Amino acid sequence: MKNFSLLYHELRSILGHVRKDVSPVLDHFFEMEQSVFADGELSKKQKLLMAIAISLYAQCDECLTWHLKEAKELDINDAALNETMAVAIVMGGGPALMSACKLKKAWTQHKQDADEFSKDLY
Repeated sequence: MKNFSLLYHELRSILGHVRKDVSPVLDHFFEMEQSVFADGELSKKQKLLMAIAISLYAQCDECLTWHLKEAKELDINDAALNETMAVAIVMGGGPALMSACKLKKAWTQHKQDADEFSKDLY
C-alpha cells in the first residue's frame, strides 16, 4: 500500500510547480475553496468530512491524502472519520470499501507524521 505521507509531500511539491504555471487559475480555485470550506450553516469540519467521503467514493488517493492532512489539523477524531467512511461505503459499495482501507492506512500515517506537515499552501 502507498505511503500517504510521502504522497502528500510529493503533491505539495508538484502543486507548487503547477501553481506557478497556471497561477491565476489556481489562485481563483484556492480562493473558491477557502470560501466554500469556511464555516457557515455547516462547519468547516463537516464540510471536510464530506470532502473525505467524496474522495473515498471517487477513489482519489491524492484527494484523500490532502483532505486527511487537513482533518488532522482540525483535530477530527477517529469516530467522526469512521462514520464518514461508513457513509461512503454505503453509497459507493465495494470500490468505496477498498478506498476505505486506504483511508485507514493514510490516517495512521498522517497521525504518526503529524509533526512533519508544514503550513498550508494558501
